[in-house]
Amino acid sequence: MNRRFITIIILALVTMTARAQTATQPRDSVRVIGRVADILTNQAVPDVSCELLWAVDSTVTDSFHTVMGDINNIPVSFVIFHIKCPGRYILRMQKEGYEQTEQTFEVKRFYKHEETVNLDTPFYMQKERNITLGEVVVRATKVKFYVNGDTLVYNADAFELAEGSMLDALIQQLPGVELKSGGDIVVNGKHVDALLLNGKDFFNKERRLMLDNLPSYMVKKVKAYDRSNEQLRMAGLPDDGNKEFVMDVQLKKEYSIGWIANAAAGAGTDDRYLGRLFALRFTPNSRLSFFANANNVSDDRKPGQNGDWSPLRQATGIRSVYDAGFDYNIDEKDGHWSTSGNVRTSYTEDDSEQHTS
Repeated sequence: MNRRFITIIILALVTMTARAQTATQPRDSVRVIGRVADILTNQAVPDVSCELLWAVDSTVTDSFHTVMGDINNIPVSFVIFHIKCPGRYILRMQKEGYEQTEQTFEVKRFYKHEETVNLDTPFYMQKERNITLGEVVVRATKVKFYVNGDTLVYNADAFELAEGSMLDALIQQLPGVELKSGGDIVVNGKHVDALLLNGKDFFNKERRLMLDNLPSYMVKKVKAYDRSNEQLRMAGLPDDGNKEFVMDVQLKKEYSIGWIANAAAGAGTDDRYLGRLFALRFTPNSRLSFFANANNVSDDRKPGQNGDWSPLRQATGIRSVYDAGFDYNIDEKDGHWSTSGNVRTSYTEDDSEQHTS
């Protein structure tokens, strides 16, 4: 009887010891619960793909997706995972439309009999900042002018001009260039001796014809440079060292062959009338032009680029003007010979009356 009693006591002590050891040993894992929310709205972000990383060496220990639930009827996106020991962890979150996010958190210890650890701080995600723009027009900035050796070159396409503008409007916008009344041109303080078209003289320096009638959209480049004396060159004489400063207007390739015509007509009281005509035919090897002007209004003015008029230029009394001319330039294709010339006729009649008392 005593032996049996002693056996029961020993078994009871062994059982109590085993239970005590089990209670003091660390548990295999603890469940951790957190939530994922939008950083701006604080609303639940559903179906987030997650990876759990050990912060020490960034190794992945688990992967899972969030599950939806609710707290007090408010939708919540839960993350639920297990960890085997306390420490610092990283939760990596991915979802379409959101930036990939990594957030570090720490579980400091496991309490006795504790099966679940609730994380107070949510895991926040931020939406991608991709901005969809509307139609975008990209315009490259063009160089307005540059220097090539001794030649100053202006790029005509780099200047904004009103539709229908003529060459004079373009010349007035060129940096360092001043266009004066009568067609006189000054470039950086240096007077222009001749205005050329594609390297050729035009109406023997009658610049207003080209300035007032050549459309600006046809111009590719405007060059300013010194050239040898044209008369000596045409006569085959050696250069005497005296240079002409010229401005050369060069047309675009698509306008190397074509016609230009410009006409104006008007009539008024007291038998006043005005008529103008300009026509130009050009090819890479030839140029033919004609102009005519007839009026009895004593006025060759026109509005400036700023809408201003120049009444002081008006002649005194009544002036009748009859003017016409023809200009040609022909080059042999192989460059063996060239011929050019112009004819102009002009008649002016002034009727002036003055009273003094």
